[in-house]
Amino acid sequence: MGEPERMTRRISQPTTPWTVTAATVTGSSHNKSGLPCQDDGRWEVLQSAGTLVLVVSDGAGSGKLTQFASATAVRSCCYALRQHAARDGVITCESVRAAASHAAQDVLKLYQIFERRPGGALRIGDFACTLVVAAVNARKLVMLQIGDGAVVTDSPEGLRCLSPVLHREYANEAEFLVTPNALAKAFTYEEDASIIRGIAVMSDGVQSLGVEYPSNRPFARLFRPLFDHAVTHRAVPQTSRDESLERFLKTDAVNESTDDDRTLIMAVREVACLD
Repeated sequence: MGEPERMTRRISQPTTPWTVTAATVTGSSHNKSGLPCQDDGRWEVLQSAGTLVLVVSDGAGSGKLTQFASATAVRSCCYALRQHAARDGVITCESVRAAASHAAQDVLKLYQIFERRPGGALRIGDFACTLVVAAVNARKLVMLQIGDGAVVTDSPEGLRCLSPVLHREYANEAEFLVTPNALAKAFTYEEDASIIRGIAVMSDGVQSLGVEYPSNRPFARLFRPLFDHAVTHRAVPQTSRDESLERFLKTDAVNESTDDDRTLIMAVREVACLD
């Protein structure tokens, strides 16, 4: 079974104040076992809404085809938000929840398609994936989260993790996009974005490196250099920025800290836009 194309992204237009850098890396445990990368991510600038959208999904390691579920989830979610922005001109918590619902429906359709194919029974858990969505413009940030992963922001007030602390009875307990009632229980949040100068959306492979549990504090020693590097390298071509982040996520130091797949999408805003 092949892999979907990883980290497809739409390049921001010159009018956007955001500079985005993104990378997805296969975890060392998957490399050793021959498993595909089950993370995926995508970002888009919705010009009609003046909004930057960042979406990350992580397929469950126990599922057979979750790499296809995560790829479908991020693309479906971005498509739904693009359609909503073109129609209504604004992104809200309600529209992000609707986009997540659209993504869940598409993942279920994917399951039904594979289920009809000959050879081996499948279960819905084979298409289990998380979903983290953040949409930010000059005035407001809205986010939705189902399962692991995190959203971290940078402002003059410091680094903050906006994602909830997930308290679980069992270590392997998780919520996924196709879990019953997942959308009803999805975490949504919004806040004023006028002073936000940077945002990072990540899968749990990066979350485990950069967000302390259970205090939910971002590690400055990870995110401060990353945000500062992004600011000072705005003029560097997109491909070079992405490759630099990918190299970092593949370093021995990172591999020694986590063997999981890693996806990180970072965006920094022009300082003049915060005035």
